[in-house]
Amino acid sequence: DDSPETEDTSITLLDKTTTTVSAAVKSATLKSDTMTLELVNKDDKVLVKGYEDLPVHSDNMNALTDALTLYTAIQDIGERENLSEFGFDKPSVSAAVTFYDDSTYNFELGSLAPDKSGYYFREKDSNHLYVIPADSGYAMLQEPLSYVSTTVLKQPETSNENAEIVLRNMKLSGTSRQGKEFAFRLVTSADDSAYLYHTYIITYPFQKGASTSKASELEKFTYLSAASVAAVYPSAAELKQFGLDNPSTVAEFTLAQRTTVTGPTDADGNASSETKYSNLQEHTLLLGNLYNDYYYCMIDDTPIVYLVAAGSLPFATLQYDEFTDNLLFLENITNIGSMQVTTPTMNSDFRLTHYPDVSDNDKNLAVTADGKTYDTMNFRYLVQNFM
Repeated sequence: DDSPETEDTSITLLDKTTTTVSAAVKSATLKSDTMTLELVNKDDKVLVKGYEDLPVHSDNMNALTDALTLYTAIQDIGERENLSEFGFDKPSVSAAVTFYDDSTYNFELGSLAPDKSGYYFREKDSNHLYVIPADSGYAMLQEPLSYVSTTVLKQPETSNENAEIVLRNMKLSGTSRQGKEFAFRLVTSADDSAYLYHTYIITYPFQKGASTSKASELEKFTYLSAASVAAVYPSAAELKQFGLDNPSTVAEFTLAQRTTVTGPTDADGNASSETKYSNLQEHTLLLGNLYNDYYYCMIDDTPIVYLVAAGSLPFATLQYDEFTDNLLFLENITNIGSMQVTTPTMNSDFRLTHYPDVSDNDKNLAVTADGKTYDTMNFRYLVQNFM
């Protein structure tokens, strides 16, 4: 490769990278007009003070700790007296950082440079200005909630390559269902053959096959990510504000590892199969108000309110009536001996006599009721309509 190498013109202002510890930052305080962010080091991990027990957004936290460990500039502005022209009369951020060796570093960010390549930077009480990369500046300007993980539901790992994680069952209630709660579960090989056409069976309030229209989306609901975090450790007032004091949807569900085990082949070459579920994980998900196509959401006992895209929640508005399959049953009916039809004005008891050796459909069945013989084909149409 004969192409010329690009010269690195960056200026190292401070480098506290080390192999002594995993996290060079021992503590830090970053202040702006809208927020104060305090960082602490716990077990060699940098965490937001007050959020130590919450899951961390690793990408955002790594970007911040990297920016607070290695300070590089892309431009040396030099000594300047007119600091307000560079935004230092109202700094974007004022920061104090303490490192693993107890050394400290204090600095300020001014405004974004006109070409948006970076932020003006100065060490505290210094008139010597630099421009640091925009990415470093953005990392220092994030709100504390940005460092809370947006993973709402993590998909469990499978124990073997032949297994898959599925939504095994779910119960849906909440104000959006107006008292018509219902529950469903996956069909298994142990179920009656009438249900093998279905993916899910409704088990409450009645046992019935579930529509296949949303089955694929539901079956694959095994993980969930949020667009952002709205609040942590929410107060009663905040829960009411988000609609989580009286959720629109309460989803109680189980994730499971599904494995299909094939049995030995019989004399006719047929093999039976058995569906097994293991590694069950039970969860409860609450959905509150809908805000710009995002639901306020909480899961289990985690004290975090998330904003989750409505499109990633296939059950958010699911109702019993729309999830119930229109098919009444799928039994293979081989013979009907009689059928009773009752209306407000009549009661007919149809008796059927079959002639299996006759091939003509008009003649291989005789239909009578109250001593009267009825047209065979008309009766067949009647039965089909009832089906």
